[in-house]
Amino acid sequence: MEDLIFDIFIFCMTIIMGVILLEPYKWLFNKAKIYIRSPLLTIRILSILPTLSFVVINYLIITNMIDYKKPELIIAILIGVVGSFFIFKNEDTIDK
Repeated sequence: MEDLIFDIFIFCMTIIMGVILLEPYKWLFNKAKIYIRSPLLTIRILSILPTLSFVVINYLIITNMIDYKKPELIIAILIGVVGSFFIFKNEDTIDK
C-alpha cells in the first residue's frame, strides 16, 4: 500500500514538473523563432543554441525515465506541460 501511495505521489510531482517546465520551453521556443526569422545569417546561426538546448533537455528527461524504467512519468510530464499550456493560455493573451 505504501508503494502505491509513493508511486502516485511521484506521478503527481512529475505532473507539477511538467507545469514548471512549460515556461522555459516557451522561452526557448520564442527565442528560436525570433532568431530563425531574422534576416541576418549570423543571428540565424545563433538559433542553433536555443533549439539544441530544447532538444537536449527533452532527450535527457526521456533517456533518464527510460533508464529508470518509468515510462509513465514521460506521460505525466506531457500531461503537465499540455495542461498548464491550456490553463495559462488566457494569461498570455491578456498580456499582449
